Amino acid sequence: MEALLSPFYGWLFCKCCQSSDGKVVDLSPDSSHLYVRGKNSISLKEDQCCVGGIDFITMIFMLSAIPFNTISATLERCMSVLKPGGLVLFRDYGVYDMTMLRFLPHQRVGFREYMRADGTYSYFFSLDTVRELFHAAGLL
Repeated sequence: MEALLSPFYGWLFCKCCQSSDGKVVDLSPDSSHLYVRGKNSISLKEDQCCVGGIDFITMIFMLSAIPFNTISATLERCMSVLKPGGLVLFRDYGVYDMTMLRFLPHQRVGFREYMRADGTYSYFFSLDTVRELFHAAGLL
């Protein structure tokens, strides 16, 4: 939270983060506190933070935590607000990661898709799958 007090807070910010329990945590731009809002989704293009576009999007262990059949739509929504030449910083699980090998057979819910004990998903990507998903979303 110290970053909120520094001079660069005006141009570097985190608009929304979603935790695994489904709550969306917003960072209030006019104060230095967090608050939780309902699950009602809004169009990213209509959200004031996205006017003019976003320079970069971080997706760190994010895509693997949602059902595979929603990944394409999620990527398309994110790419719709990315500025031309913008960057996507992506890191996620890969096929045969040790995490994948630790899952028990009954936790498998789909092709390379597993359900954790807490109800969250884990999808394990191949390079080809990542390439296809990002290409379909207009990134590659």
